[in-house]
Amino acid sequence: IALIGALVVVLIIVTLGGLYRYITTGGLIARQIPSSIEAAAAEWVLNLSVPLAARNRENPLGITDASVTAGRDLYQEKCEVCHGYDGSGKTEAGSGEFPPPTDLRGLRVTNRTDGELFYFIQNGIRNTAMPGWPLPDQSIWQLVAFVRSLPIVASPALVASLGDASIPVLSAE
Repeated sequence: IALIGALVVVLIIVTLGGLYRYITTGGLIARQIPSSIEAAAAEWVLNLSVPLAARNRENPLGITDASVTAGRDLYQEKCEVCHGYDGSGKTEAGSGEFPPPTDLRGLRVTNRTDGELFYFIQNGIRNTAMPGWPLPDQSIWQLVAFVRSLPIVASPALVASLGDASIPVLSAE
């Protein structure tokens, strides 16, 4: 039993020493890309933060032309400065944020439920630049509908090159 106790004490000392070294050598600098362990832990905690009732909510507006159009207008007003016109997060404002804005077209967002997206838009995400938006529920659902449509949003260069022509939609055939 004494040997096990000694091993536990040594393990605690080594762990605390490693943590101390990590912190004192820049481990908490915002510009540093987090380790895969830190990123996984942050994602796990973020997932735990969403109540089950919120996670299971469905968008009552659906993804219709009207909800996407209204969501686009709100997105341009509230979100585009950080997340970009296409949701990539590659903007001048976003490049100075740490952590940088999430790519809204990526799996970290597309794999989330509509309820989770609603929850994050309404409440924000602590220790990031993502604010909680005090908007009416309908407006937040419109934003969710627009975010769901982001992978098919055309770039401004494509829109300009097409002029009055309609934007082609690629089929998955």
